[in-house]
Amino acid sequence: MIKSVFLNCTEWRFTTWNQSPGRLLIRMCVRMIWCLTKRHLPFYLVPKLQLFETLCDNQLSAYLGKFRRITRTLIKCRDRDRMTPEQMEFLFGISYE
Repeated sequence: MIKSVFLNCTEWRFTTWNQSPGRLLIRMCVRMIWCLTKRHLPFYLVPKLQLFETLCDNQLSAYLGKFRRITRTLIKCRDRDRMTPEQMEFLFGISYE
């Protein structure tokens, strides 16, 4: 799913890609939330194939919650211009203990 969102995002205007990597990651997460909400994420190479077709409501809800949390965390980090160890562990699975 992540690869399909990324590949779909490659079709954004060139000016979008001039942003910082953090802003691009936030935009891709927002795009994933939109796709989950609409239940619409075509497989990039076979657009007729919908990747969320087989998800049940519980799975969809769980993914939405995770991507919303990730997006909020990324926005907080962008606003402070740094990450706490807890945020790094949440986003990247890196533990400093």
